[in-house]
This record gives sequence, structure tokens and C-alpha cells, in this order.
Amino acid sequence: MNNTVRVLVLFLVLLVLFSCKIEEYDSGLNDGLNNKESIEGNYFGYYERNGFKVNVVLNLFNGAFHGKSMVERLDNNIIGYYPAICEGSYEVADNVIKMTNNCDWTNIPDFSTNGINDSIVLKGEWQFSIENDTLKMNRTNRDKYVLCKKSKINTSCNFVTTIDEDAYREAGDRGIAIDELSISNDCLNIIYWGSGCSGGTWELELLDSDAVLESSPPKRRLKLILKFRELCAAVLSKEATFDISELKVDGENEIELEIVNADKSIIYNY
Repeated sequence: MNNTVRVLVLFLVLLVLFSCKIEEYDSGLNDGLNNKESIEGNYFGYYERNGFKVNVVLNLFNGAFHGKSMVERLDNNIIGYYPAICEGSYEVADNVIKMTNNCDWTNIPDFSTNGINDSIVLKGEWQFSIENDTLKMNRTNRDKYVLCKKSKINTSCNFVTTIDEDAYREAGDRGIAIDELSISNDCLNIIYWGSGCSGGTWELELLDSDAVLESSPPKRRLKLILKFRELCAAVLSKEATFDISELKVDGENEIELEIVNADKSIIYNY
């Protein structure tokens, strides 16, 4: 293992992203809160294989999941899909969650480099338990997820909004084409454009700067981040909705939401 990999592994192990406590993994699974409603949430935590931990985000709601790995590069090989999460559907029965991954990983270049292959795709059956807002999932090959629930999910929306000053700052200023913004039932609806084959492997995230600017009305700044690695150049239009209920400001009944990398704004009344 070269110095680049050692530094990255150390960084990933020491990185603290969570406001709730994530305990060391315990393979004992309880038979408690094991229905679809109880498992729904916006989770931050880690995936582990053979002692190597990688920070991930995973959102579960209304039978659908989406998420991503926080790793972008390892030893100069692009593996933003370690583990390969993307999006799909899930079913819950007793203490087992069955994941169906909807993304086509065959279009991803270098997906099989250095053992990064189909085995790290989030799919199939996982045993799980939930205790003190911590979701633990494992399967027979000893892969495991240990995840902390960050907030309640508005199931009317497709995605949650991530409030994270560091992630907002590190996301850069790459622009994105937004055609239309609208708000309904605390969901921000975005019609946007990108290039690719089908958009099936696109990863979309709305980041809030975790700051409120003093203006009339108050303002919050956000970035819409689209990651696409498909090799086709077709221009595609897609639509997504984000839960923005956590962006409300106490004592106010409206706020301006500015998506700075798209030069778009909208007033959120609540």
C-alpha cells in the first residue's frame, strides 16, 4: 500500500461526520423496529469490508433508496462507487432488508479496476437492526453498514437536502443547468439538464451552506451537485424533489433559497 492510500485510509477512519454516536459494529441483531416506516431516514455512516471503512450517505424512504460513497479517488483510480450505492428499491421482512439496485454499472469506466466489481453493489438481502437511531446492516460475506439517522424524511419528496458547511465549501462551483424551480408541501422541485446515456447512474445532491444571510427575506445559499460518468453525450432533462423543511428559519415565515451554481433563486413560504 503506497503513501497515498495510507493517508486516505487514515483520513477516512478519523473523519467525524456525525452528531449522534456510532458505536463499534456488533453482529448481534435485535428483532425490534423492523418495518418499512421505522427504517425510513436520512443516514450518514460507514461501509466496511475487510477492515477498510468508507464514509457513505444513504437515504431510505417509501420503499426507495439512494446514496453514495464519499470516496472519489483511491491511488489514482476513480472509485466514487466504493461501495456502489446509486439508487433502487427495497423491501423489509422481519429483520431482513432486500435491496434491488436500479443502476447500470456496465457503463462505468474502470469499474472492475483493483477488485472494484459487482460484489460491492448495494443489492440483495441484508440483515439489519435499528437501535438509538443507528441502523446496522450486514450480509454473509461480512460486509457491513453502520449508519446514523440524521433527520426525519418528508416522503412526499424524492431526496433530502444535506446541511453541511464543509461539504458545501468543498463541492466547488461547477455550474448546472436548471430549467425550472417550484415548491410544494416543503418539497423543492427542480427540473435540470445533464449529459449521459440514460441518467441511470447520475448522483444528485442539494447542499446547504448551513448559514443564514441577513436580508429581507433572509437568504440561504445552496449548491445542486450532479455527478455523471456515463460515456454518452446526449442531453437529458430530469426532475427531482428535495425536502427543504429543515431550511426553515425560526421567527420567519419565508426565506429566499439561492442555488448559487445555477444562478437561480426561489422564495420559500411556510
